[in-house]
Amino acid sequence: LWHRKEGDHYEHIATYVDGILAFSKDPMKLIEEIKKDCVLKGVGKPECYLGGNVEEVQDPILLGKGMRTTLSAKTYIRNVLSKLENLFDGGPFKKCSTPLMESYHPELDDTPLLDDTNHSKYQALIGSANWINTLGRMDVTYATNTLARYSMAPREGHLIALKRVFGHLR
Repeated sequence: LWHRKEGDHYEHIATYVDGILAFSKDPMKLIEEIKKDCVLKGVGKPECYLGGNVEEVQDPILLGKGMRTTLSAKTYIRNVLSKLENLFDGGPFKKCSTPLMESYHPELDDTPLLDDTNHSKYQALIGSANWINTLGRMDVTYATNTLARYSMAPREGHLIALKRVFGHLR
């Protein structure tokens, strides 16, 4: 991430491997500066970045605060649910209204430890849930962070609880 103050605003450039996002009052001016030193392909308004949808802000309150663009997890969630369901024999994650049961205490879980295969699946779920949180789904933060504490030795109950997070995202 690179940034600089430009008059009354900041300009930011986010990069990852071969992707670049420019945030500015005039992002194309910033892109033109980069083009002086680099060959760029596919320059234009982004539709997605690192799995997240890049969308224009519609909320008048946010627009009034100068926010014009947002990152959304919609497409990432849809794609990852499909991939993760295949890890569990194609069965869908059961829809849930909350990401974690109020009465569940993972520190008290004494169900059997997961075997190596399910341990790996657990870690894949945690990684995806963390990225979904990064893309803005703060409603799963507590559940994700709580269950991530058990990544080294997850139990069957932890996996069931983690599947619920994805049921909530469904």
